[in-house]
Amino acid sequence: MNKSLLPCLALLLLTACTATEQPERSPADYILFAPPTVQMGVTESRADAHLDALPSTANFSVYGYCVPKGLTGADSWIDAEQEWGLRAPQSTADVFTGGSVILDHQGGYDNPQVWKSQTGYNADNFRYTFLAHYPTNNFTMSTGTGVPALTLTIPSSGDIPDYMYAAAFDHRKTFGRVGLTFQHLLTSFSFQVNNYDDHPVTIKSCSLTGNFYTTVTLNFASTTPTRSEASGSMARTFEIFSGSHQVGQYESHTDFLGDPIMLLPGINEAGVDKSEFGYLGSNTKIHVTYEHQGSTYTADIDFLPINPRPGTIYTSHLNFVGNQFTLFFESDYWEDGGDGDIIIN
Repeated sequence: MNKSLLPCLALLLLTACTATEQPERSPADYILFAPPTVQMGVTESRADAHLDALPSTANFSVYGYCVPKGLTGADSWIDAEQEWGLRAPQSTADVFTGGSVILDHQGGYDNPQVWKSQTGYNADNFRYTFLAHYPTNNFTMSTGTGVPALTLTIPSSGDIPDYMYAAAFDHRKTFGRVGLTFQHLLTSFSFQVNNYDDHPVTIKSCSLTGNFYTTVTLNFASTTPTRSEASGSMARTFEIFSGSHQVGQYESHTDFLGDPIMLLPGINEAGVDKSEFGYLGSNTKIHVTYEHQGSTYTADIDFLPINPRPGTIYTSHLNFVGNQFTLFFESDYWEDGGDGDIIIN
């Protein structure tokens, strides 16, 4: 063989292997995903820096449902054409079972799933429901046959990330790539000091303590998921700031104290007044050590925002007036709707 042909042959073989290992995948053959989005709604640029958008390399978990079970427990292919509300009570995760997914540039992932097919049925009419959560840990999905229920349980230690879920109902093969829009389950709180006194005030430390909610369950009986009131309890201390943060006389809208804190809101759809108990848990308080006119003081302030909403970021204004602090909550929105501004003494 001509030696000059060997490099060319090697290049051709390498190209063939690469094409075999990374084939182009079509949504007509495989279940592929569009780039996931996060429901952000209307936000202010000041709040954007505190939001965790879903990174393009994010690792999330997916459950997929198509063919429900019949009365005998066998696959009911004819019912795979029904809308989700009719299929949900007999659904089972027969497409994805909660495995983690990291998308490539095509919307593909390791071991991609193919669309369902069955002799005697038009596969284009089959409907799929996809449920997902981010991150992959601390969620539990109900198992077996029945309406899916997704439960988040926040650990009692460690950082609290931006827990989110997504749902895509009644997707068909002909729709192409599956679009997942993630929605926030938590509320975020930032902290800021405003001084309305004629002398400077210096914050030495600030923390948030209490017994905070840990658990919430989402029920997917219909295309409008329902959310339980939060439950469970964890005793936590969140260190907001430690050091020296001086706020001059009549100075407001200063730099934020520390990083935002993510918490699970209780959610009170019934509209019952729970303000005396707290919508984030119980015994929730901010503790501030500060210096004013040469003396050091401590303040313990009830931290009781009224019915805070998931997907809302609140700036907790610590307003210093007459040698005491009051709290004012100002809301920016990850998603539409909210409570407006609340004053809590």
